[in-house]
Amino acid sequence: MGIYTIFSYLKNAEAGAAELYSFMAHKISHKYPDVGTFLKNLADEEKLHEKQVEMARNFFLEATDLFFQKEDAESMLVHVLKKTEDTRRYFSENWDLLTPDQIIHMVKDLELEIENKHHSFYIESTDAGIKTLIDSLRGAD
Repeated sequence: MGIYTIFSYLKNAEAGAAELYSFMAHKISHKYPDVGTFLKNLADEEKLHEKQVEMARNFFLEATDLFFQKEDAESMLVHVLKKTEDTRRYFSENWDLLTPDQIIHMVKDLELEIENKHHSFYIESTDAGIKTLIDSLRGAD
């Protein structure tokens, strides 16, 4: 898998998380307004992360020789995408039965999984400025 594809998968992972949190907020806001607001805020953060990934991808397109991918990048991203989809499926099937604590726990599990994968990140760079951007993405979640 090429680095451009890794960036595309990473962007999709951030977009998927944002979409999931927006969907969850929409479903439960009437029943649990505070949790709905929390989820909407998380969705907004994920949209910001998506923009950061897009910025990094644009840097890559201008200077492909400054980037290299880690060996297990593809499997890490596939795992994150699957975890997001599993969370979406479970929430969709059970949203009306879940308590606020269960919803927060579900989101926390997903965020910890994403954060764990971000800290090992998928792409590195030999350029100091790009390393700073990548480090900001590592700490984004």
